[in-house]
Amino acid sequence: MHGPVLTLLATLALAAPAGAAELRVDSTAPGNGNCAVAGSCTLRQAIVDAAGLPGKDTIRLPPGTYDQTGQDLIVSIGQQLEITGEDPRTTHIREVSGGDGRVFLVEQDAGLDLSGVTLSGSRGASAVLLFGGGAAFRATNVVLTGNTAANGAAIDATGGTATLTDSAVTGNAATAKGGGIYLGGAASALVTRNVTIAGNTAPDGAGVAVDQGAATLTATTVAQNGSAPDVRGPVASRASLVGSCATPLTSLGATVSGDPACAANRTAPLELGGLGDHGGTTPTILPAAGSPAIDADAACAAGGVDQRGVPRPQGAACDAGAVELPATSTPPVTATQPPVRISALRVRPSRWRPASGAAQVTFRATGAATVRFTVQRARRHRRGAPRRFVTVRGTFARRAAAGTNRVRFRLVGGRTLRPGRYRLVARAATGPVHRAGFIVVGGRR
Repeated sequence: MHGPVLTLLATLALAAPAGAAELRVDSTAPGNGNCAVAGSCTLRQAIVDAAGLPGKDTIRLPPGTYDQTGQDLIVSIGQQLEITGEDPRTTHIREVSGGDGRVFLVEQDAGLDLSGVTLSGSRGASAVLLFGGGAAFRATNVVLTGNTAANGAAIDATGGTATLTDSAVTGNAATAKGGGIYLGGAASALVTRNVTIAGNTAPDGAGVAVDQGAATLTATTVAQNGSAPDVRGPVASRASLVGSCATPLTSLGATVSGDPACAANRTAPLELGGLGDHGGTTPTILPAAGSPAIDADAACAAGGVDQRGVPRPQGAACDAGAVELPATSTPPVTATQPPVRISALRVRPSRWRPASGAAQVTFRATGAATVRFTVQRARRHRRGAPRRFVTVRGTFARRAAAGTNRVRFRLVGGRTLRPGRYRLVARAATGPVHRAGFIVVGGRR
């Protein structure tokens, strides 16, 4: 009965330094297996075996799709583990059913180093949950995409620290906070370098939401997220590109934003192309040649290469954000591109009772763009004086297509509007402002 186990331990002792083991997965099957038998070592079994071995163990993961149908993959209390895939384009760990709906659970004082893989498929639970003090998740050359949760669809770092390098957090959706990443504990932290966070959605902090703890973004692009500003909460930024902010950033230098609310070092329309394959192994967003990100990082705080491995700088100085634009690159967007214009903006019903449901906003757009909405309330200093409009705290945003678009809303900044006269202000990043009036009435029908 003990023969296979003894054989496995002897093999590991020869393959790795003293105090650590290296296991090689050779089966894409979802459940437990037997890592002492060729063709039977599953990812789940390798993690279980590593938990019983001393030191920081390494699991080698060959190309393939590793569908998980049982309990979370658990890095248990105090365990230190490294999982290394070949390439996130060819090596996928995917939650498909069962368990708590997530891929990895990292417990108290445990650490997971992950590289060369894509994590996807979590439903109703973060792809990576850091649970308990001292938990740590370190990702290099990793893509987290297509996950859903209440908070932090890709990563919920409430219980520890997440460190991301040369990675992408894209296409995730949260129903509450942090479409990509959420921090909710006093000791929680997020640290990024050469990372793209884009295409995520949430009502609060579409890319990154911080309730407690702190995030530090270096050479990171957080843009083109939807339903809310890209970041919210205590976020420090160095040589990064941030689309929009619910709260001001703490700039550590060379921060560029398209939103004055970010209080960045440079504020101007960002002139970005779309998220896609622009070289390297993870999705990125290229700035246009006229983008304010170009040569914004004179100190080259971003480091010697970008997210794709392209050397920095390519011009007089390093570019802000995750990507260094080559001097000979043909930009996906040009500064002379016609601005997207909005027309026929309407709020229906024009006299609206929030207690009875959401209002519907309709508008036309001349092209695809992210449209940001703010709400202003009319006030008078004295009877007979002209009205002046004061912006209500909170914004929301939607990705619009060319033609007629429809948006529903009831809350602004998480609150119901008080009775009064208002106007909705809509603006695409590259176009003029458009306004529509409405009245909020109190009580119920």
